[in-house]
Amino acid sequence: MKVEKVGKFNPKRTIKRDIASSNRSFLLFHERFMKYLYDKKSDIYHSYIENLISKYKSETNQEYELADELDINSVKSKLELLLKNQDLIKICVNLHLSLLKIPQNYSWEPEELSLLHIDVDRANYAPRYFAYKTLIELIDRKEAIRFLKEFTDYYITNFRVGKYDDLTSIFDDDVKRRKKFDSSVYTCVLINDGKYAGKCEKCMGYESLKDLEDNEISEIVLCYGDFALIRKLNENFLATRTITLNKDPYCDLCVHDTRIVKEIEHPSREFFDSLNKKK
Repeated sequence: MKVEKVGKFNPKRTIKRDIASSNRSFLLFHERFMKYLYDKKSDIYHSYIENLISKYKSETNQEYELADELDINSVKSKLELLLKNQDLIKICVNLHLSLLKIPQNYSWEPEELSLLHIDVDRANYAPRYFAYKTLIELIDRKEAIRFLKEFTDYYITNFRVGKYDDLTSIFDDDVKRRKKFDSSVYTCVLINDGKYAGKCEKCMGYESLKDLEDNEISEIVLCYGDFALIRKLNENFLATRTITLNKDPYCDLCVHDTRIVKEIEHPSREFFDSLNKKK
């Protein structure tokens, strides 16, 4: 068994972001979600948009005159539904800028700004939380949760990721990559050729949403996509998880190579707890 505890957590970490590009990506996510909702639940679509507009307005701390000036030409062809809801475009941009804590007099120059990483994560994840909560408030909760998980699986299929032939390669790459992080503390554990486990004790994404009350929504926003992402790495890989930072001291994860393991057995809580004692 190989064990490597890597990374560190710096809540004051800053990262550079192209503000216009960040907003365009933000709009593209909303277009995909709206399109999925329209295709699957057209009967509630218009009511949902009305409620979402109200929700986003209530969560926006300040208005930006530049919200009308975002150049969306590069993504315009992909914004079919949003272009029919011009008010929603402006509202989305206002919310995103507000959560990024952009100065109110910002005028799209300079293109890149240095921002707190936790604010960037909040600006990316909190609107998804609000959008998902809006759906849950509109339809039956179990139905909404099922729909949101299905959408997450669908959304992940659009991601471009590298392929892996074995778990040893993932372990080696994870250790190398996470050593450079100061936004998470993660223990990588190659149990054997058929099992690779991870224990996350600090996570910037979690920190950015921890004040929001609905843990089930937060887990869908932050964590649920891991299952589909693992499958994209290799169709023979299967991920399991039993706890997350929303309710426990850490998140656990185990990736199983189904070509090697005969039974899918998630490591015990005692196993993950014992990793704190390893040096």
